[in-house]
Amino acid sequence: MKSRYGRLLVVVLPICFLGLFACSVNAGVEAEYMRGKEQYEAEKYKEAVKWFRKAAEKGNIDAYTYLGVLYQNGQGVQQDSKQAVKWYRKAAEKGNVDGQFHLGYMLYGGYGVHQDAKQAMKWYRKAAEKGDSSAQVELANAYRKGWNGIRKNYRKAVKWYRKAAEKGNVGDRNKVDSQVWLGSMYLNGQGVIQDYKEAVKWFRKAAEQGHTSAQEDIGDMYRDGKGVHQDYVHSHMWLNISAARSILSSERIAKKRDSLAKKMNSDQIAEAHKLAREWMKKHP
Repeated sequence: MKSRYGRLLVVVLPICFLGLFACSVNAGVEAEYMRGKEQYEAEKYKEAVKWFRKAAEKGNIDAYTYLGVLYQNGQGVQQDSKQAVKWYRKAAEKGNVDGQFHLGYMLYGGYGVHQDAKQAMKWYRKAAEKGDSSAQVELANAYRKGWNGIRKNYRKAVKWYRKAAEKGNVGDRNKVDSQVWLGSMYLNGQGVIQDYKEAVKWFRKAAEQGHTSAQEDIGDMYRDGKGVHQDYVHSHMWLNISAARSILSSERIAKKRDSLAKKMNSDQIAEAHKLAREWMKKHP
């Protein structure tokens, strides 16, 4: 008598075999991708290209993005923006956030592709909505400046700056830059009701993370008594820190600090210097 399971075994065994085969293939692709990543991090770019290409040819989406970066920067291959766009687009269309951001960047600047700000904004938005802070900042900047045919929209700029400002790790450049711009928007009443206290709040967050422009801004707020009680000592302190740490604006900020010092007595100046030294010691 035939077993009623005989036919089932014939069907199930090939399916199991195919499943194991797929797992084996996926593991091989992942290994190739990781090998490429190791070579990339070791700055062995030609080897990285070789392994990323192997993985990409088998559909590894992260490998698409890395190939785009390598072509964009001319690392391990001849620099080729068109090839970079090709690989970024493949990654972006598969939903890869990094690919979407990079494709937006290439479209916005017209690198390797016809410049198209609207398409750039489309890809930036896709990445931004998934939480990519770089894309959030680029969207905010575009709405604030109104470049390349994009209409100025301060409310949208504030929305995206806020998203970037409220996330990320302490010291993350996108986070800190967004905090400064958000402070500036509150200071000038752009896209929000003018609110000096909110401006001070955001300037302080960025200043405490070492952003020299924010340090100058909060120094100005203390000097003018905007959003805080007027306080020349803390104004001098922040201007002094900003002047000491700024690369491009040190001389200008120092002049502002010295002009303020003329309104202060010797005890106030000494206290301001002390506070600045203590802060810089804690934040080398």
